[in-house]
Amino acid sequence: MKSKTSKKTKAKPSKAKLTNWEKQKQKALDMLDGTIRCPKCDKAISHLTYSMDVKEWGDFDGEYNYNDMGDGGDTRFYCPECNNLLFKEEGKAMKFLKKD
Repeated sequence: MKSKTSKKTKAKPSKAKLTNWEKQKQKALDMLDGTIRCPKCDKAISHLTYSMDVKEWGDFDGEYNYNDMGDGGDTRFYCPECNNLLFKEEGKAMKFLKKD
C-alpha cells in the first residue's frame, strides 16, 4: 500500500508590510530629507497634479469670440503616482507640500 505524501510547495514571497517601528523610522527620515509621501499609496512625491473647471465667456455669432475667462472653482489635487484624490482645497494642498 502506497503512503500518501503531500507535495511540498514553495511559499510565495509576500510583500512584506512595514512594522509600526519601521514606519516611524521612515517618517523620521523623510522629515529630515524633506521627502513627501502620498498618504494613499505611500510613494515619494515632489508635487501634486490638479484638475480645475474653468469658465470661458464670449460672444457667438457663428464663430466663438472669446471675451473673458473666469475660475470655475472646483479645483482638485491628486497624487501623481496613484491618481487618488488627496485635496479639494488649495490651502490644504499647499500645507501638505510644505509639510506644515
